[in-house]
Amino acid sequence: MAILFANNCSTTLSVGITAGSTSIQVADSSAFPQPTGGDVIYITLEDPAGDIEVIRCSANDAVNTFTVDTGGRGVDGTTAQAFNATETRVELRLIKSVVDNWLQLTGGSLTGNIDMNSNNVIDAVLSGTGTKVIAGEIVDVPIRGATGATGNQILVNSDGTTRATAGGAAILCTGDDIMAELDVTGTITFNSATVAVVVPGGVPLRINDGDDSHNVQIIHDGTNPQFSCTNDEDFIFANSSIDLSLNQLKQAEFIDQSVTEQTVGSSLGILTIDYSLGSYVNVALTENITSIVINNAPANGAVGSLRIKFTQGASAYTISWTGYKFAKTPAHSTTNGAIDFVDLWTDDGGTTWYCAMDDNWVTQ
Repeated sequence: MAILFANNCSTTLSVGITAGSTSIQVADSSAFPQPTGGDVIYITLEDPAGDIEVIRCSANDAVNTFTVDTGGRGVDGTTAQAFNATETRVELRLIKSVVDNWLQLTGGSLTGNIDMNSNNVIDAVLSGTGTKVIAGEIVDVPIRGATGATGNQILVNSDGTTRATAGGAAILCTGDDIMAELDVTGTITFNSATVAVVVPGGVPLRINDGDDSHNVQIIHDGTNPQFSCTNDEDFIFANSSIDLSLNQLKQAEFIDQSVTEQTVGSSLGILTIDYSLGSYVNVALTENITSIVINNAPANGAVGSLRIKFTQGASAYTISWTGYKFAKTPAHSTTNGAIDFVDLWTDDGGTTWYCAMDDNWVTQ
């Protein structure tokens, strides 16, 4: 909203008004501004007795009628009242409401935006914790931590070609080769969908602890990535597992190898084994086993193997191996505490299990 002005605007009422009138008819309104689009004018009415009312108007039809703005009667500390025709002056005066909306030379707070209409603000200081620059451009202006502190400033030059700098050093951009040391204490986080470190074929990418003779390195020969330590150190994976997701591990030598043991019990005669939980299965018999189910076997084409240790109970429990292939009919031990081992293999995803049994393991 803008408040409109014009010089030497004065006329008289042509029709008397009441305190509730919203249309003001005058002898001649042509000299007064014609507000539109939310703009207003303030007219002052004064009668011979000195009674005064300030009225805010949102329209002047230029044919001698003002339209009172909503809530526009009796503003700026005056009271809406009746005025007679002819004797009442209608003028455009400078009033308190108008002056209060001006930006004061010695201070004050704005209640709206300033539109500079592409003009410049010269030699100004913007301060305060709430100061913001939103949209637009900042051109050829250094960003500094303190007045005059050029050592850590960020500067974007306005010539369109000179590289932006931080602390005097060029800031790297997309497509640049990284030639500077990253000296960062903490975590570097890459929040992109794909992060790639590209080095020429055969050139190692290395990680070290400050001693350049001891590195973990990756070299890509154009076909396969090769992981190694440069000084014959060992790879140590502490407190974690390596998941190869069914990929191959070639030409590996295993030293001090162990397998995961799982303890399984039957329920309602059914012994259910999850192959993925460990290839050594410990079963203490507490009932007759009428069915054995093995879940999550290796995929077709990969060979999977299990070893099951059965410990007999006091009642000589039986085990049914229906659906499993043995070279000869298995006969489990019947003595309480007796131990039997059954080894199982599959090469078709668990459709077929081949079995071999050794019974009645005892101390010699």
